[in-house]
Amino acid sequence: MKNNSFIWILLLVAFIIRIPGIFDGLPAAYNSTEYFLAKTALGMGARQSLDPLVYVYPTLYAYLLLGLYVIIYVTGMLIGAFSNSVDFAVQFLINPSVFYLTGRTVNVLLSTLTVFIFYSQTRKLFGEASGRFAALTAGLSYYFVFYSRFAVADTLLILFSTLATVFILRAYLEPSWRNYAGAGVFTGLAIGTKYNAGFLVLGVLVVFILQRVEKRQPDLWKNVLVLGLSLLAGFFVFNPLWIGKFFDFWSGYRLISAQMQSAVALYTGKNYLWEMSQIIQHELVIGIGFFIGMLVAAIRRKAVHVILLLPIMFTFIYVGSWQKKGVDYLLAVFPAWILLFSLWLESLWLRFENRPTLKYVLFFLVFMPSVFMGLYQNILALNQDTREQATAWIMNHVEKDQKICYENYTFDLGLFDIRRYTEYGAGAAQLPDAVKQRVLDFADHPRGISRVPNQIKLDSGVVDFDNPYDAEVAGYGRKSLEQLQDEGVRYFISNSWYYGPYLGTDIEQFSAVMQQRIAEVRQFYRDIETTGRRIKIFQPDFWHPGPAITVYDISKSD
Repeated sequence: MKNNSFIWILLLVAFIIRIPGIFDGLPAAYNSTEYFLAKTALGMGARQSLDPLVYVYPTLYAYLLLGLYVIIYVTGMLIGAFSNSVDFAVQFLINPSVFYLTGRTVNVLLSTLTVFIFYSQTRKLFGEASGRFAALTAGLSYYFVFYSRFAVADTLLILFSTLATVFILRAYLEPSWRNYAGAGVFTGLAIGTKYNAGFLVLGVLVVFILQRVEKRQPDLWKNVLVLGLSLLAGFFVFNPLWIGKFFDFWSGYRLISAQMQSAVALYTGKNYLWEMSQIIQHELVIGIGFFIGMLVAAIRRKAVHVILLLPIMFTFIYVGSWQKKGVDYLLAVFPAWILLFSLWLESLWLRFENRPTLKYVLFFLVFMPSVFMGLYQNILALNQDTREQATAWIMNHVEKDQKICYENYTFDLGLFDIRRYTEYGAGAAQLPDAVKQRVLDFADHPRGISRVPNQIKLDSGVVDFDNPYDAEVAGYGRKSLEQLQDEGVRYFISNSWYYGPYLGTDIEQFSAVMQQRIAEVRQFYRDIETTGRRIKIFQPDFWHPGPAITVYDISKSD
């Protein structure tokens, strides 16, 4: 391994193509989960508690961020960047770049490590050719690269899912309590990172059935016990509050599941076909190979194929049934997909053993499109997208005292509103007075704005909903255009990634609560088009992606 030039060159390439993305958008976080997890970790640090208070996700990745932020705080105190905890808190509120950049950098390192694991483990299980194909696929995969640029849990999920998949295969091919323990621990860690890794357990179930049928594992039940205990240990070591707060986490899981089933989504389409088209569109030839690998595995039905195929199929069936789409929820089984693809690719490679020209044409056709896609994504990461363009325009053209409005909890602009931290925001009540007072010192910051929220918390009493997401939606109302005008809002900034799905969706497929919300959004944007005066439009193009952003002047005419 030390003198293996292939893997070291590949690791260097994989690392380099991931680096530009970590600077994308800073200091803004255009991934809402990135902001949510950072805020959760910092909240635990401020309270000196491991309780996240919000239970929609497992806690493993939030704890990792908490550890990284402790390092930032201690380092900052030593070098004089922070004089106290108030400085530290204000840094995140005003310019959080160092917080996001630290998490993103760690994710790039974890993603590069995953490429090495694919090579080292796959070559041990299936040979050098399969190891190289698996490592190349992991190193160049669009989604592996894309999600490593955010400080979110997906990169860690892929790492643990890769190790879990490898040890599940090893438990079948080389039965021992150590391999069963490895399969259990890493499956538990994967589930403790993101719940959708739970279908990896189906691979273990296939191993049990096969070894029971083949009668070649005399210590099977002892190993079953080892696996069960190690799986629980892997999950609970970084999710200890599940023991005492089971119902809180269960309610959080129900909420996030209901949101996936019920929310109006940017990415949507025909069930199951949408995910397939997105994977092929972004992974290119590798994406096509994923589905060919599944088909070949289903036809051949060898033991190893079935072990890998079953978790993929059930995860795909479950995620594909959601209304709110997201390929990130399939990432837990991407390692199994990559292994099936690599095994199929190796079989093609061997067929052309005596035809070297065809072998290298095949290699070029499979992997070069992903290389070009990676280069293109890096260029986009270094260019301003439409949100960054809109942010720059607002900073240069909107006076500090002019009120603006844009959608809550959507793809944000790179701006901040001091009133959110001191008056109306959900976290304002939790911030110490010393932090609020320090934030006020940044009233003239270039990125500071005077924002009016367009949603209001309703005091409608306790309403019982079968769908917890309906209950959350019903708890907030939307302000009309007239209400915003009465509050003195001059500029409204629209974002096509938000309003597009509301305008284009089939309203009949939603619950009564969501139908009402969709009708409210549609009416609001009809009013905006009728009454508002367009000031500026930022349209995406090939080199500058993003949503279409329009700035409207909605102030009342004299």
